[in-house]
Amino acid sequence: MVGAIHSPGRRTVDRKYIQYMKYTSIQWSHSTINPVMGCLGCELFPTPEQLFRFLERAFGQLGQKIDSRKLFKKLIAAYYAKIRNPGPGHLNEITTTNIWHLREVFAEQIAREHGKEAGRVAFETIKERMKCYAATLHLNRAANIVSPDRGLNSGYAPTFEQFTVFKRRVEVASKWSDLVGTTDSNRPWLNLLPRLIFLSDMGDALCSKKLFPFLEGEMSHITSEQGRRHLWLWLTKRPQNMKAFADRIGGFPDNVVAMTTVTSRKTLHRVDKLRQVKAACRGLSIEPLWENSPRGAESRRHRLCNRWWRIR
Repeated sequence: MVGAIHSPGRRTVDRKYIQYMKYTSIQWSHSTINPVMGCLGCELFPTPEQLFRFLERAFGQLGQKIDSRKLFKKLIAAYYAKIRNPGPGHLNEITTTNIWHLREVFAEQIAREHGKEAGRVAFETIKERMKCYAATLHLNRAANIVSPDRGLNSGYAPTFEQFTVFKRRVEVASKWSDLVGTTDSNRPWLNLLPRLIFLSDMGDALCSKKLFPFLEGEMSHITSEQGRRHLWLWLTKRPQNMKAFADRIGGFPDNVVAMTTVTSRKTLHRVDKLRQVKAACRGLSIEPLWENSPRGAESRRHRLCNRWWRIR
């Protein structure tokens, strides 16, 4: 079910995945870790309702009115009925994941009933709206209602919307070696720094307040003697939830950088919300940037000050 907390039920830690995350190709961190895989969506991974509005607008430009929701509901029910043993990621409901996997079937039916141009527009409209890197990896490696028997990656959520907690990942990461004083010839800007651990590159651990009790337990590893050797870069697209969580734990420790993402002027409000988070350091991930960043009065209004980290 979308919106419920999932757990792989694994007794042992998934060391293969964690070892892979220890050495990331991301340019601004040494490592990544994801205590939570998955997310409830954002501008890079739209909800079904948002996708239906995009489709309605696209069809309207062709002078056609098509009930995309009704058709997807039928397609999902039909494909779900074919699955002999549905897994936790096989859902008989309208989700962004199901819409994505059925996009070709949907476009083909639209083309038959409303013409080839309508079919092309249907496919391209869905395709161009899915821009989240983490979601794309889940779409490729997690459950698929069209190909229910394909092998699943155990280190992922069943589907991106079914956010899943993975215990002990942060604990293992906290024990990684200290990198203070070391150098990196490929990324010299990281030279001499403590290990920078990007927290939540494969989902948003703060996408739901239901996750707060779990995350509170994970904080004990970040604030431990070993965890304090590292700098944890915690990114969320829901800074209002980050504020609520920070208030709950009495503020973030000084080895946590509270961060949010700005992709356009429409998401600048996140800057103001991030300013309210109790943290010693804050930062912005300005990627992917769909518009020019604000300058002058607009920049001052949102207080994009030089004391914040900015990642482009």
